[in-house]
Amino acid sequence: MLDIVMYHYVRPIIGSLYPNIKGLEVSEFKRQLEYFSKERSIVSTSDVLKAVEGDLTLPKNATWLTFDDGYKDHFEYVAPLLEQYGFDGAFFPV
Repeated sequence: MLDIVMYHYVRPIIGSLYPNIKGLEVSEFKRQLEYFSKERSIVSTSDVLKAVEGDLTLPKNATWLTFDDGYKDHFEYVAPLLEQYGFDGAFFPV
């Protein structure tokens, strides 16, 4: 089984020019990564593709992190946190 967690906006929202935008505060994203580090097995896109092809069995609690639209926020806020936790994510720019 594979859980896929899809993110759209991850950025500082409170106090920004768009405080009512539906998105995820960076601090909440970090809290989620902390949870994932303890409770989930984050897998890479390569792992997912190998599993689909039958060349790999995904670990228990496999979770794939995906990010839509290729926002600059993903580069500024998401990528450094993924690196800090040793996680991989799939980015889907438009």
